[in-house]
Amino acid sequence: MKKHITSTLRQMMKDRWLFGLVVANALLALVIIISFAITIKPKETQIIVQHSAFSVTGLYRGHWYSLWAYGVLQLMITVGHIMLSAKLAAAQRRDLALAFLWFTIAISVMLALFAYSIIVIASVV
Repeated sequence: MKKHITSTLRQMMKDRWLFGLVVANALLALVIIISFAITIKPKETQIIVQHSAFSVTGLYRGHWYSLWAYGVLQLMITVGHIMLSAKLAAAQRRDLALAFLWFTIAISVMLALFAYSIIVIASVV
């Protein structure tokens, strides 16, 4: 098992595009999680943590620490997609692994935009 993991990592490090996208995804996730940590402020009152256009309520309230779920989601997406792209690269599916890593960057940006809109609403209330 250890030999398989090290051979997969070596194969990923040999491919500059693949390794560059892995590093870019990791750095983007780190920047997003750190910016969430800076932006989220603890409050005693319940704040808006979710928005829905499909219900009568529209804005759902909860405790401030439930906003950390966006950071955890970002971490899970990044780690999971990097592991999946490594598995794809090991299976000689390099193009699909590269496309998947580009898709991960797009998902991370969308997650950050949605989370920041909720965090801004939560900081106003």
